[in-house]
Amino acid sequence: MISGVYRRKSWSAQDKALITAESFEPGARVSDVARRYDVSLGLLHHWRRKVRQHGAPAEPMFVPVRLAGDEGAPVAHAEGRIEIELAGARIWVTRTVDAATLRVVFAALRTGA
Repeated sequence: MISGVYRRKSWSAQDKALITAESFEPGARVSDVARRYDVSLGLLHHWRRKVRQHGAPAEPMFVPVRLAGDEGAPVAHAEGRIEIELAGARIWVTRTVDAATLRVVFAALRTGA
């Protein structure tokens, strides 16, 4: 006889994003990622489908990176902070920003919202 109360695991948005991103990495096997994090394979496929529906690329995209000091000007080192210029906007990202928030900002820039 099985006793006890079964409770579903509750995944934070950040955990979902990290697990799903790992499943899209080159060479990753979705079943292995699901097993590693004790996520149902069907649930991980659901998360992946949602990512694809929102226009996120399945392949990583690379963009050119230019350091502020490339023109000979000194680079000011702000510990734990990066600056991103994208779609006419300048974004400063610190260590404390979570991935889900950053995705929302980038999606808004991409759609012009």
